[in-house]
Parts: sequence; C-alpha cells; structure tokens
Amino acid sequence: MGLLVLGVMSVLFPNVRAAAGVYVGVVWILLYWFWLARTRTLTLGGLTLLYGVCVPWSLTVGLVSLHLSALMPADWPLRGAGTLARGSGSPG
Repeated sequence: MGLLVLGVMSVLFPNVRAAAGVYVGVVWILLYWFWLARTRTLTLGGLTLLYGVCVPWSLTVGLVSLHLSALMPADWPLRGAGTLARGSGSPG
C-alpha cells in the first residue's frame, strides 16, 4: 500500500520525488521497530501507540515542509537539505 501511495504522489506532485528518500528511510525505521516488538524488546501495545502518533505527525511535517518549500523564491540558491545543514543561504 505504501508503494502505491508513493507512486501516486510521485506522479501527481513532481516536487515530492525528493522527499521519497525520506519516506523510504522512515519505512525502514518502522520495520526495525516492528522487529523490536517481535523480539519483545518493545511491547506490541507500545508499538501500536507509536505508529498511531507517528503516521499523522509525518503527514503534518510533510505538508508543512511542502508549504514552506512553495514559499521559497524561485532564484533561491542551494534549495533543499544542504541549505538547512549549512545554516546559511550563501553558496559554498
């Protein structure tokens, strides 16, 4: 189901493609947490609560990020994570 949603989002919203890597990374984290629940390191109830909070939160973060990126001027240098990591808008 997740791959279907990712495929539809990539087709309908081309600017979402850059965020697809983050989505795939989060899926790996969720699979790891599921593995922890299976080994009884984390309870299934705790995992269910965690998933119940994380899914709506991830949608909120994604929509806010999409809105903020749409507000950026077209000539903004170093768009993307590199700008945030450097902490400035100057090239280099």
